[in-house]
Amino acid sequence: GIQRYTTYVRDLSDASIAGFSEVFWNPHRPDVLAQGDTAVSPACRGLGIAAWLKASMLQRVLERHPQVENVRTWNGTTNAP
Repeated sequence: GIQRYTTYVRDLSDASIAGFSEVFWNPHRPDVLAQGDTAVSPACRGLGIAAWLKASMLQRVLERHPQVENVRTWNGTTNAP
């Protein structure tokens, strides 16, 4: 029953995927959203794309699952960006 949501952003110069972010929602823990991987291509880093992807994702998931109160990540204390 776990649902995975993934958001992608494309580089307009060549239509390649410039970055993505994924989260997981478990109906057995409906108040928790698990942050999965987020990555941005080296050519597109430093532009705030990762933060934008995560914010956009959170907005979309909260529309479907308004009971989410917490987002958990496994590297939030070690990943400087």
